[in-house]
Amino acid sequence: MSIFKDIHRLLSQDKALALATIVATWGSTPRVAGVMMMVNSDGSTTGTVGGGNTEKLITEDAILTLREGRPVLKNYTLRKGGNTGMICGGKMRVFIEPIREGKDLFELLDNESRSGKASALSTVISGKEIFPSFIGKKILTTSDGTAMGSLGIEKIDKLVVSEALKAIKKGSPSLKIYPLEETKKKEVAIFINVIPGEVNLIIAGGGHIAKPLSEIAKVLGFNVTIVDDRKEYANKFRFPLADKIICGDFKKVFFNLTFNENSNVVVVTHGHRYDEEVLEEVLRSKAAYIGCIGSKIKAKQTLEYLKSAGYSKEDIKRVHIPVGLDIGAKTPAEISLSILAEIVKERRK
Repeated sequence: MSIFKDIHRLLSQDKALALATIVATWGSTPRVAGVMMMVNSDGSTTGTVGGGNTEKLITEDAILTLREGRPVLKNYTLRKGGNTGMICGGKMRVFIEPIREGKDLFELLDNESRSGKASALSTVISGKEIFPSFIGKKILTTSDGTAMGSLGIEKIDKLVVSEALKAIKKGSPSLKIYPLEETKKKEVAIFINVIPGEVNLIIAGGGHIAKPLSEIAKVLGFNVTIVDDRKEYANKFRFPLADKIICGDFKKVFFNLTFNENSNVVVVTHGHRYDEEVLEEVLRSKAAYIGCIGSKIKAKQTLEYLKSAGYSKEDIKRVHIPVGLDIGAKTPAEISLSILAEIVKERRK
């Protein structure tokens, strides 16, 4: 469950919650700008801003923010003599705010993220000579330019939406200062946070590799889809953690699926012919990672088949076969670990 789905759920239940966002870092810190953590009134959390004593202090400050009903922008120093008791060597600036409205905004944000699309959440985090009510105002910008919410000033809204689209394209957050009058006596600081689309793992085949692969993938935060043409393998009992399970003909299913730069496909079907059918369909897509299990002999035959089917050298190079990093894996769980390690390596470059 994503942090935004949790926020939407709690707001729908009229529950109190606080949101902590790292808006700037200096030096060595456990997390980077843009990372968010939700804090319930009982101190339970979703997400993490780095763990340890710093996260404990941020959680305590978030609960205090809920009680007082006003946001705070605070520095946490992770150096000897700092206010956290940690010695990472850096400093974090965190915006902590009570959240009591915006249910529809967070629902849209969750939907966009879960579909693999990036969005930008822009928030007023401070200002000079402005009303306190401006602090915490938000506007959500989706990748197609749709905007929801308002920062309270129409001309600023337009500027922020434009900057948000640039931030989405760049893939990193930014902090912008906007004057509210020509004399610059009044200004607002707005943190434009890029929320990347969630990463999807589509597993073709529900056999002995697919089960630990799906389970480890969920620990890593992937949205997992299982595809198999056998009902006894494509079911919720076998894959209780999977987000989606599809039972059907491999070629037809993969022909109708949509893939993007956040899609990762691992082919572990119960037959060589099905592997080839899936690979043919996925190679026509924008999937970021394509892996196929098999021996070196099978790898050679598969790549030769794809070449004979008309795929270019560039296309064929996209297929990781044999799939996974070479860690000497033997068991299904170890093989799954090697596969996901390779996917993470490709994502992080």
